[in-house]
Amino acid sequence: MLDKKNKLLFTGDNMAVTWLFFKESLTVETYKKSLQKLDFYKNKFNIMHTGHGEPLDISILAELKECCEQILNGRCEAKPYRSMIGIDGISCSHKSVTIAYDPNKIR
Repeated sequence: MLDKKNKLLFTGDNMAVTWLFFKESLTVETYKKSLQKLDFYKNKFNIMHTGHGEPLDISILAELKECCEQILNGRCEAKPYRSMIGIDGISCSHKSVTIAYDPNKIR
């Protein structure tokens, strides 16, 4: 949801640590494409409110896209990721973000 008046985007879930390892999760490539769609709106908001944690600056979108790119290009040093809900994956971190994903769902 976009609040144009106050320049706020409500994303509905956390973005600093993104979970893409669920059975229902789409690929890292699809996630990157969805992040790129937000570029169209980037002048309309500067703060993102997620479902968990503190509000995030819009700059996190560039970090997330770069993290996706590192995964897609094989430049990421993948590490095991253990979630608190018992579903595990591997993860890639870039600056302040981490993407935990299923290695079989990159593209």
